[in-house]
Amino acid sequence: MKSFNLRFLLTNIKAKLNRLLGDNLVGIYLHGSLVLGGFDDNSDVDFIAVVNDPLSFEMKKKLMKITFEDLWSLSPEKGLELHVILSNQAKHITTKPNFEFHFSKYHLKHYLDSPSEYIKKMHGFDLDLIAHVKVINQCGVALIGPNPEDVFETVSDLDYWNAVKYDIDFQGQPDNPSNEVLNLCRTLAFLKKGNIYPKIRSAYWVINNYPSFSAEVIRRCIDSRSSANGTINDREIIEVAKQLLSKVKEESA
Repeated sequence: MKSFNLRFLLTNIKAKLNRLLGDNLVGIYLHGSLVLGGFDDNSDVDFIAVVNDPLSFEMKKKLMKITFEDLWSLSPEKGLELHVILSNQAKHITTKPNFEFHFSKYHLKHYLDSPSEYIKKMHGFDLDLIAHVKVINQCGVALIGPNPEDVFETVSDLDYWNAVKYDIDFQGQPDNPSNEVLNLCRTLAFLKKGNIYPKIRSAYWVINNYPSFSAEVIRRCIDSRSSANGTINDREIIEVAKQLLSKVKEESA
C-alpha cells in the first residue's frame, strides 16, 4: 500500500496551483470522501479549482505537468481528481456543468499515451460536477479562497438527483456490482435522509433500516472495498444491486 502524508499533499496543492494560476485563481475547494468523513486507504483526494478566465493550452500543459510530476507522487494509491471550472459556471453549475481541466487516475493512461492530444481535448461537459458541488454545499472545505457559499450555486436535491440517477440506472449486469451496491446505498440514504453520506456509512444505514436486503451480502461489498481483488462479482451481489435499484426508483417516484 502506497503511503502518503495528507497534510503535505494539501499544502502542495494549495501552493503550486496558487503560484501557477496567480490572480486568475478564485479558490480551491475539497469535496468527496475527504470532507464527507469516509476517507480511507481506497479513496482519492477530490478538489475543484475555480478560475475567472479560461485556461490556454500552454497553461493546461503547465498545470498537467504540476499535477502529474509534482502532485501525483504525493497522492494516495487511488490518486487525485481535479476539476478546474470557471467562476461564472460555478454560479450556474446546474445549467452549465462544464470544465476547463479534468484529471484523475481514470485518465492516466490516456494522458501517457498522448499527452498533447489529451490536453487539447481537455474541456467539456461533466454531469458529475453537479454532484461534486452538492457535496461542497453540504460540507466542502476551501483550501484557499472565499467561502464555498460565495462561489458556488446551491444545488437543490432535485438537481442532485437528476445528476446522479444516470450513473446508478445500470442496464443488465453492472460493471462493478459490489461498488454499485455501495453507490445505491448512498443514493437510498440521500433520498430518505436528505444528506450525502460516505458509502460505508450509507451501507450500514441500509443494513440497519432495510432488513429485507441481505446484510451479509452488503457487508461483503463493504469488505471488497479494501480487498486486494477490489471487485466482487457474484450472483448474490448482482441481485442485491437490482433490489436496491428498484427501491431507489420507488423512493424517487
